Amino acid sequence: MGAKLQPAEGVTFAEAKAATQEALENHFRGDRLGRSVYRAEIIAVAMATGKLQNILLTMPEADIAVEPLQQPVLSEVKLGGI
Repeated sequence: MGAKLQPAEGVTFAEAKAATQEALENHFRGDRLGRSVYRAEIIAVAMATGKLQNILLTMPEADIAVEPLQQPVLSEVKLGGI
């Protein structure tokens, strides 16, 4: 997963990055068996931290369909600034 982040007013980039990383890791730690990965869902999880003004998702480039017995895993997160 990759994204460019714009911190909310009064939030440092480091704070925004840490909060986003933690939120995404927690989101994918749960039971997601058979649940596809939607770009909108990733954006919603990141924005729910309250630490971002904006996010530009760079990876995945499209939603990821998942088979019924497949478990999506967050393997890598690359976060940069806008």
